[in-house]
Amino acid sequence: MPGFKGEIRCESTFDDKDCSHLTVPVKRIHKLHEGIIQMQQKMQAKKLANPMNSGNFLVAHLHAFQNGRNFKGRPEIQLLLMHVKNALVEPWQKIPSVLALFAAESSCILMDPTNNQYATITHFLTNVPAMVLESIPLFRSMFGGDGVHYQNDRIWILRLLAGGLNLTEDFQIYRRKFVLELLMSFYGSPLADFKTKLLVLQVLKKAVKSRTLAQYLVERAGLLLWLSSAVLKCDESKSGRSDICFVSIILEMIVDLLSWRSICQRLLTNGFEQLSQITSCLHRFLVYNSSLSGQKDTFIKSVLHILASTISLSQQRKLYQTHFCMCFEGLFQVIKLIELRDPDMTSKDIVELGLKIVLASFPPAVNTVKDKLKLLKLGLWAISSALQTRSLSRIEDEVCADKQRKLLKVQRYQEALLDKLLRWLVASVIIGKIYRPVNQGQTTYPVEKPSLENLLSLLNYLNSPTCPFEMEQNPEVDKSLAQLILYLYRLVGVRCRVLSSVVTAVSLLLLSEGTNFIDGTSWHTNLSSLLALFLSEVSCPAEVNPSWRWSFNSPWEDLSLKISDVQRLFEYE
Repeated sequence: MPGFKGEIRCESTFDDKDCSHLTVPVKRIHKLHEGIIQMQQKMQAKKLANPMNSGNFLVAHLHAFQNGRNFKGRPEIQLLLMHVKNALVEPWQKIPSVLALFAAESSCILMDPTNNQYATITHFLTNVPAMVLESIPLFRSMFGGDGVHYQNDRIWILRLLAGGLNLTEDFQIYRRKFVLELLMSFYGSPLADFKTKLLVLQVLKKAVKSRTLAQYLVERAGLLLWLSSAVLKCDESKSGRSDICFVSIILEMIVDLLSWRSICQRLLTNGFEQLSQITSCLHRFLVYNSSLSGQKDTFIKSVLHILASTISLSQQRKLYQTHFCMCFEGLFQVIKLIELRDPDMTSKDIVELGLKIVLASFPPAVNTVKDKLKLLKLGLWAISSALQTRSLSRIEDEVCADKQRKLLKVQRYQEALLDKLLRWLVASVIIGKIYRPVNQGQTTYPVEKPSLENLLSLLNYLNSPTCPFEMEQNPEVDKSLAQLILYLYRLVGVRCRVLSSVVTAVSLLLLSEGTNFIDGTSWHTNLSSLLALFLSEVSCPAEVNPSWRWSFNSPWEDLSLKISDVQRLFEYE
């Protein structure tokens, strides 16, 4: 460039602050810089629309220009250009981006003989006349080398792998040469330090953004098991900030994996145990790591998203398969973590994910006063969060052009959310009474009960002295919990599809022990005959059925009670 003064720097294409060793100062290529500007003007004059043709046009003119006398880097650059040229067998042939990036970075290094990789690349270009389009140059020697600058060589090649994974041809090279498997095995070795581990995770994070590579890593390379081990090491380690840095990248990888439908479908049959272990480690890391209190919403949101996705996949699995279930204490810890965060730092998405995690989980069997208090606190938080989320959604919809359509959509979603919350709360109270408490490792089983025709007979049985199972009672707590259920029922209104369950839960909370509606001994002190008549007309709740299962999407239905088409024909005969 005429009149140019100062130092020209040949910048590396790696965008990282730690790539300073790749930035090569060049003082002897003023003519080269001037020629590139002239060629750029020629390209604009010719109006070359195809970037590939433009690149080949530039290389052709640069190849002719480098034969000039003033170009002092001619031998090295000519050697590199011949190395690339000898690999091309067709006009305008496309090469993998990882090889193109290697050529670009090598051109910067070859202009500076003092660079650490100068001797390695020069020796490689001298002994290999043509670029091999099916492999990554210098991968084995730089990644597993033991030279003086082995650490810089390893970091350089890892940055090359992270930046060159873009095209389908790159995916094929990485798969064929088992590059990703080697990186995964290297991550857990003593040779891996903080920088190399971070680069390995960046390569894998970029790999899972491709559906083909993500599915290959899950099915053939055991990626889920590897991620589980990596998260477990971060959970057990006490490195603090470095662990959070690693876990943040792992979270992005898992979220990307769960975004592919084919992988989610596979997890329904294979690999769900590894996903459950990852989710458990992330939950423990989130709850018990005090350094996460100041983290941004992105980190918390990713963990909650994985928790919600795992629970959702668990509900889609067969009954005889393993499932992921969070205990009541685990749910309470998640809600407590969201509550303790600064409201200004907590977005609406985090609150919605917290609600989804609670409502997608199996309702806990509330039997003790302590559990009732936790259920009361959780219910109050859930109702206030649902109403607050609805109000925020309405405010956002007011500024939209299609306000009416979006507002109705948000209202329908929030109404369904309140319905789910009501079903979840009453189910917790009912199964806490009709299921055995878990003591000393015993498994819960339904109460063995006689034939129950209506809600009145069920209440008589549960409150009779012959029933061996009792629920701890506290009048104040039971009354508050019953008021919460009735308030939520008032919000739901006529849309409630579990009225019998609501009446059952409120009756279990408000009726005292020993109440019997048959002999009439304590009838005058508890309920009137009209209430007894009403209870006799209410059917037993669905939770009493041993086949009952919690469903997030809709209330459970007994398929055995459904009338077939043939039976419907003879229904009125």
